[in-house]
Amino acid sequence: MKLENELRLPFYVSATMLILGLYLFVLILIQLQGILLPLIYSTLLAIVIAPFPEKLARLGFSRFWSIITVLITSLILLAGIAFLISSQWHKLVETWPQLQAKINDLWAGLIAFLSSHIDYNTKQMEDIGSSLKTELLSNGSGKISVTISSLGGFITTVMLTPVYVFMLLFYKSHIINFIHKQSGSIYNKQVRAILTKTKKLIRQYLYGLCIQIAILAVLNTVGLFIIGIEYAVLLGVMGAFLNLIPYLGGIMAVLIYATIALLTQSPIHVLYVGILYGLIQFIDNNLLVPKIVGSKVSLNAFVSILAVICGASL
Repeated sequence: MKLENELRLPFYVSATMLILGLYLFVLILIQLQGILLPLIYSTLLAIVIAPFPEKLARLGFSRFWSIITVLITSLILLAGIAFLISSQWHKLVETWPQLQAKINDLWAGLIAFLSSHIDYNTKQMEDIGSSLKTELLSNGSGKISVTISSLGGFITTVMLTPVYVFMLLFYKSHIINFIHKQSGSIYNKQVRAILTKTKKLIRQYLYGLCIQIAILAVLNTVGLFIIGIEYAVLLGVMGAFLNLIPYLGGIMAVLIYATIALLTQSPIHVLYVGILYGLIQFIDNNLLVPKIVGSKVSLNAFVSILAVICGASL
């Protein structure tokens, strides 16, 4: 007891060491993001798809070919989804001049409405609109180089992720044995329990999210198609992923839907979009989340938003 009291550090020393350690940890994450990001993505994907190579191995496939088969199948499915979304995006880019003309018409109508109901100079409103357009164009051109450099990192991540997934699955037993050796033989049972519980939790949660995203994407796409909104597939998938961000994601999605509806259809379609999204959110909050995601794991909304913001900053 006397030795423990002598070794116990004052609060201000331990707090300083903790803050310094967190700072160094975040700094290391930032410096090594090019290596860590593909590795993190690969680890999550490996945990998700690990049962499928194991099933193929039980059917007589070798470990190598079972992993290759699952990876190729997954890549084909992802490529099909990416092709479908990219075709919609290409269509949106082609019709952008028409959308821009519609934006100009709406802005002119807004100026005329405000000028007739509010004692405000029309010329000043037009100058504000022109300055906003100029600022948007200048910001967009200024970020082209940033986008190109980011694209290189994205391509690197996409190319490395399947390789890492294969290596993680192929050498899974060696990695687990390494972890056991580092922890010591006396803690084998505890380490095995922690690894099993962590793997099960991550797998169930990601399965639940994938099911939720798929159902929401179908509901969004079918709903937007029924009410006549263009680019239904692109918007439906985008809204399904935005829905992962608690509260804010739903607001962002419905604003995007309403904007596209206003630009491509009549103003009444904005009301249709609001009714559609309200119905889908009711289904999601009362059926999908409690039954699919909530039954797997419960996450605090504040922690989720904070994690998204911190992850984006890193």
